[in-house]
Amino acid sequence: MKKRSFLLISMMFLSVSSISMSEVTEYLQCSFKENSIEKNFYWSIDSDNKIQRWVSGEPNSVINSLVMNNEKNIAWNEIGNPMGIFVLDKKTMRQSGTLLSSENKILDRWVSECSYLNEDQFLEIK
Repeated sequence: MKKRSFLLISMMFLSVSSISMSEVTEYLQCSFKENSIEKNFYWSIDSDNKIQRWVSGEPNSVINSLVMNNEKNIAWNEIGNPMGIFVLDKKTMRQSGTLLSSENKILDRWVSECSYLNEDQFLEIK
């Protein structure tokens, strides 16, 4: 009986911890200056590696496709016209961004300084 109770409690703990682990979302703010005007990008990255860009407090409807997420970098493409290519270096927290035309010509390039936000900060300023 004690063995069964222990197994049941262990299984419940593992299932609860896997649920809470699977619901983790990271929030990211990246900014750079262009002609002395600061531009900000806001991103949410969930545990399933779904990446969403936020504009004026609303998720942008553009599709983002994850290319890589390891301990060093996160890289993703924003599918659209123009197409966006983003790479975040997790150590330096610098992000490179590139916009490509449908003919694969570079339209714009920049480097942003990024920081992770907690959920409350993100909800306030996104």
